[in-house]
Amino acid sequence: MSNALEQASLIMVPSGYEDGTLGSLKPTDGTGDFTFTRGSNISATRVNADGNIEKGYENLLTYSNDFLNADWIKASITPTGGQLGYDGSNDAWRIEVNASAASARLQQNISQNICTYSVYAKEGNTSSLGLKSDSSVPSWFDLSGSGSVTLGTGCVDASITSVGDGWFRCSVTFPVVTSVRFYVSDSVGSFPVSAGAYLYIQDAMLNQGMVAYPYVETTTAPVAGGILEDMPRLDYSNGSCPSLLLEPSRTNLIRYSEYFNTSPWINRDVTTIENATTSPEGVQNATRINFSGTDLKRIEQNTPNDATSCTASIYMKYIDHPYVMARLDSTSGAKYTMYNIQTGSIESNTMDDAKIIPVGDGWYRLIATQDIQAAQEIFWYFTETSSISQSAWTGSGSLYAYGAQFEQGYPTSYIPTYGVSQTRLADNYTGAALSLDGVLGNTQGTIFYEFSNSLATSGDVFVNYFSSPNGGFARFRNYFQTSGLTGVTSSNPFMGNIRGKTKIAVSYGGGDMKMFTDGVENDSSTYTGDISLNSLYNPILNQTNESLASNNSGIKKILFFPTALSDEECIALTS
Repeated sequence: MSNALEQASLIMVPSGYEDGTLGSLKPTDGTGDFTFTRGSNISATRVNADGNIEKGYENLLTYSNDFLNADWIKASITPTGGQLGYDGSNDAWRIEVNASAASARLQQNISQNICTYSVYAKEGNTSSLGLKSDSSVPSWFDLSGSGSVTLGTGCVDASITSVGDGWFRCSVTFPVVTSVRFYVSDSVGSFPVSAGAYLYIQDAMLNQGMVAYPYVETTTAPVAGGILEDMPRLDYSNGSCPSLLLEPSRTNLIRYSEYFNTSPWINRDVTTIENATTSPEGVQNATRINFSGTDLKRIEQNTPNDATSCTASIYMKYIDHPYVMARLDSTSGAKYTMYNIQTGSIESNTMDDAKIIPVGDGWYRLIATQDIQAAQEIFWYFTETSSISQSAWTGSGSLYAYGAQFEQGYPTSYIPTYGVSQTRLADNYTGAALSLDGVLGNTQGTIFYEFSNSLATSGDVFVNYFSSPNGGFARFRNYFQTSGLTGVTSSNPFMGNIRGKTKIAVSYGGGDMKMFTDGVENDSSTYTGDISLNSLYNPILNQTNESLASNNSGIKKILFFPTALSDEECIALTS
């Protein structure tokens, strides 16, 4: 392999990236970098180097640290900037009541579902800060001592975290808002407030989700953080070395993927405690589900669609009851899978496909795929025994839940939703290096891919893509754009089993083209004329028909060679 790397004209091993660009190790002048597009801010996730799900998020407030701006409504409040902040800057604000008032406040009008409002705050001559939406009672924060919070009616959760030097990050999660407000008070939980009362604040934020995410500054418009829309997703779910996660466009039809205590979720003999423990994100936004009584204990959501294949998934963690059953209903009937979230096993199954995948810290992703028509409902039952049944039983138990998803086709990476369905657009990349002389030749060259994936679907093959046709095999079809090729334009020119971790090399030269997979020559063909590689497509993702793409298509390495490697070199390279 070291000799091959020396010969290579292009080397892409997923490591360096920024929004819109995936860097190559060779050439070193940037001309070999890949242009990457996906679109749709905050809809994509990946597993980061810490093993946690990483999201995109946005600060939806404008002028998030400019409280003099007209976007902030000031009721009996005078903001003064230039104060010493929690971060050592002079970017904090003193907000002082300028007249005795029943509700001295800063306010910004914005409409949003399931969101968290946060600010850094420090006591002045008063220590009482209130955070509320238009439809809730304030949650009150005592900024003295070690800090404390009293949750207001209509709020989902509230927290206060010391960040040093008397500063706290205060946050409240609301089910829905049309405005958010900061209140100053003489004492915790009381109105009115006296003129001259003041405290300090800095860096306000409103983001969708159950917890406050890392602060991002805004001015005239919301600003995103985390996984951005065109950022390559270097995914660590397969180990300590990342792979480039490439997936088709997909929609999570579940409308509240992390908040289970609201419509359209239907809960039977179930109560919830939000932000009860650390989720697979590595933050405290997982829900504790407690069930008791005599009904069919379950959570369910109705998501009509006309897909021919659908997948339901959810993350769950054992507390004291192991048995969870998935049920997918459709016009053609219902199918079931019984999971044991204590042992991480599937007890029984009538679905077309089912998986239980460990994701760390006792969490599992439960997956159920069914080839159905007109799916209507997804049920997650909490059952008395490991047998597939829908029997009412008298008993109780608890578990943790996070990240529900329902999508058309096979399972893909998690797509968070906050009141409406959310679509993650397809991952696309192209290589600028294709136009470079000497990277790939018209008369000879070699292309190498290493990736890891799990095929789950079948179908026809389209030009320039890997897909997953019958029997779990992949076809490397007509990779080159040319009118001079013969023998490589059929529907099945090259075949290779690409389940799991796989290495594939295609060499061409002197009218011969060969494909090698995992150390074995799979197929060969002949051609006439020069080869012109006009564009590089994602070799695993079929953008024309998403049902043909593979699951968890992780690119580990891409190599280009300006010469046709020998059979022995291709065998060694792919072994």
